[in-house]
Amino acid sequence: MKKWVFHSLNGVVVGLLTVFNVLASFGNAMSAVSSPRVYFAVITSYLIWALFYGIQAAKTSAGWRLAWFIVSLFLLVYWAIGGGSRFYEAVVG
Repeated sequence: MKKWVFHSLNGVVVGLLTVFNVLASFGNAMSAVSSPRVYFAVITSYLIWALFYGIQAAKTSAGWRLAWFIVSLFLLVYWAIGGGSRFYEAVVG
């Protein structure tokens, strides 16, 4: 995978992640009962993205970069649709 394709795909992912996180934060702020687990999921989604971006940058072959990109997409989608708040509830209680 060429470097510009790698950076472009990750730029699109972080852009979509930002849009989704802004909407999630706004919805949480406007709800009657605001929950800290939404903010936890929003903040940690960027940490997860940065972790996988670093892993992808360290790999030199296109196959490994693509594999880690797909893994990061699945994990971020799971985290964004409720996995992050479930993890927060399991840890914090």
